[in-house]
Amino acid sequence: MDSDTPMLAQLKRASELGLAEICFTDHSEHVWPDRKLQFTLDIPAYQKAVSELPDLGVRVRWGVEFGIPCDEETTKEHLDRIREAGFDFVIASAHMVEGEDPYFPYYYEGRTVSEANAHYVGILLQYIRRLPPESFCAVGHVDYGSKFNPDQTAVMRYSDCPDALDELFRHVIQHGKCIEVNTSMYRKLGKDIPGLDWLTRYRELGGEYVTFGSDAHIPSHMAYRFEDAAELAKAAGLKYYATFEHMQPTMHKL
Repeated sequence: MDSDTPMLAQLKRASELGLAEICFTDHSEHVWPDRKLQFTLDIPAYQKAVSELPDLGVRVRWGVEFGIPCDEETTKEHLDRIREAGFDFVIASAHMVEGEDPYFPYYYEGRTVSEANAHYVGILLQYIRRLPPESFCAVGHVDYGSKFNPDQTAVMRYSDCPDALDELFRHVIQHGKCIEVNTSMYRKLGKDIPGLDWLTRYRELGGEYVTFGSDAHIPSHMAYRFEDAAELAKAAGLKYYATFEHMQPTMHKL
């Protein structure tokens, strides 16, 4: 719904960049309060489009960004669709927070930067706990609570919500999953990359690997600042990032 870039254009850009592998992760939100904005994913059409892409020397994986619904019943219904599809990679993300959309300024009204981040992570933790571990591979953009904050300097700090982040990281690590380093935040800031504090804590708690996502809705954002993201992960003490096939990770040294 929020990108009209042809998949082939993205693949051509990946080939130009010399990437060995990419994974498409279209949104599947299933239910969206604003009926003008629907992210219901046509999975068969999506699979067909991926299968028809030409060979440009880049491995193409088939994934999805699963937007966790706000209620448990809809979450279960949505998970059934995702399971049946047989994706290579599933990102579990929260885009709606108790019926509120952090994309819009109203979400941040009456909340400081720290409060907005803490509220988002706390709800994300609740949502992730609902999911069977086998239903997802990585948790997407844990710092989403600052991405669209009208305060252009807003970033997520570990100190904003240490207990919730610790619980989220422990849950993910316990089940052999990982977190995503999402570089779309770097496009907003255009300066030093945030996240060293919470990535370091993730590693301290036993996190061994991450995934990298650029949230590229247009070709120029493909693999945006991935080298910087890799350096950030290494600075946090992490040694590996993962790619996925049939929901199984392959580790690559940073």
